[in-house]
Amino acid sequence: HFYNHTYKVGLEKALNIWVKNCPKSAYPLYKRGRFYQHFGQEAKCEENYRKALEINPACAPAAYRLALTLCMQKKYKEAVEEYD
Repeated sequence: HFYNHTYKVGLEKALNIWVKNCPKSAYPLYKRGRFYQHFGQEAKCEENYRKALEINPACAPAAYRLALTLCMQKKYKEAVEEYD
């Protein structure tokens, strides 16, 4: 358990630095969203996917993962609107 927590904290710090250092890139936000999705933090993951899409509306992986996240939260109408 300690190893997983240490790994999670370290990875989150690295992702935060990447996002900060690349403010005009959608990819670091997308990857941070994937990180939060992996750890079951849907609200944070949704926020990062939305920010990635603000920067690059054509970021298909972020759009797909946002729709998937919304489905997991039972926000089906929003998911369809995002993916459409």
